[in-house]
Amino acid sequence: MHMGFIPIKNVTMEEAVEISKHLAKAVSERYDLPIFLYEKSASLPHRENLAKIRKGEFEGWPRR
Repeated sequence: MHMGFIPIKNVTMEEAVEISKHLAKAVSERYDLPIFLYEKSASLPHRENLAKIRKGEFEGWPRR
């Protein structure tokens, strides 16, 4: 599943990023799932570009 946060009326990009990080942490802890953040919410530079992350599809993930 893919989900993104886009700031809308009266919400800044920084606020949207903080919301995405808060929700990712809550979902990860509650359901014991790994959550990967990308683009503006990424914690590491190599996770910022979604196209690069998707390269190789899911099956290629273990090699990275």
